[in-house]
Amino acid sequence: MPARIPRWRLLAAAILLFFPAASYGAPLPYNSDYAVVKTLLATPQAVAEYLSAHFSYAFHDGRLAYAPADFNTRRGGDCKDYSAFFSDVVASHGFSVTQYAFRYDAATGYGHVVSIFTDTDGKQYVATHKNGDLAIYGPITSLAEAGQACIANGVLPAGSIADQWLAYPAGLAGNMYDTGGFSYFADYAQAMSQLNYFQHVAQYMTACFTRAAHPGAFAFSPAELNTRLAGDAKDFAVFAAAYLSDRHFNPTLHAFRYDPATNAHHVVTVFQYGGKYYFQSYQYLFGPLDAFSEIEALCKASGHIPADSQVDGWTSYPAGFTGPFPGPFSLAGPLQLLFEE
Repeated sequence: MPARIPRWRLLAAAILLFFPAASYGAPLPYNSDYAVVKTLLATPQAVAEYLSAHFSYAFHDGRLAYAPADFNTRRGGDCKDYSAFFSDVVASHGFSVTQYAFRYDAATGYGHVVSIFTDTDGKQYVATHKNGDLAIYGPITSLAEAGQACIANGVLPAGSIADQWLAYPAGLAGNMYDTGGFSYFADYAQAMSQLNYFQHVAQYMTACFTRAAHPGAFAFSPAELNTRLAGDAKDFAVFAAAYLSDRHFNPTLHAFRYDPATNAHHVVTVFQYGGKYYFQSYQYLFGPLDAFSEIEALCKASGHIPADSQVDGWTSYPAGFTGPFPGPFSLAGPLQLLFEE
């Protein structure tokens, strides 16, 4: 079952805050080559300085974050883009960091995305977009304190809440939702009965499932994965396709090869809504996309397949298909939650 979210509580002590432009000297000059930027920004504070100096707030609708390299070109985005960029860079330098989406307005369902990382002092801090800057607050010891820091320092409106926290891996260029308040149920039918919209299955899977090696060409049935709570790409794709098919989104399973030397494959679930493409890769939802061809780039940007992969051999299967899939399948490590109670 997913880790229980810590209860809301006010901070007992003042929040120590860092304004990146004020404390650490001149930021790194802007560079359009993200690989170079990623190498040179070696500390969380340096990343915050760079974002604050060279980027600006530009809202874009939806929950799909720009890939960090794309954001480095655009130089404008909102909280999810700042978080994905920050977390991707600091993770590459060995810092433990997790992105979190949470709800701050119960009436509207509005949410916010932040990064929580462990600094060299062994303490945890929250990094968040604020008025075009990237601000760092802390130290903190819980998700509740992270949310309160965002409220107390004007990142979120006065009177905001901070609940339904859901963790995402560093650099994810996907849709980041809060938990939606969904609960885990061992009974598959009961679990699915609480879900209504296409994004709900991703929220449920992200909150409840982890990745684990599953050798063989056949996927677990959706009910079995719901019992096991762990699987690989083919298991997640089959689970998502079953839910989406039941809700009449007409999904299709797609397997493709990304390493000819090992015959390694990946499996995603693809569907269309409102004339746009969406796809599920592992627990995560991506979209809306203008073209099917964008799937490969987003899988690479989010680390689901290696960035230098040579993709070929696309094969499609109907919803309800459980195997045999081509393989084998690679597996990234399980999601790390920085805070658990």
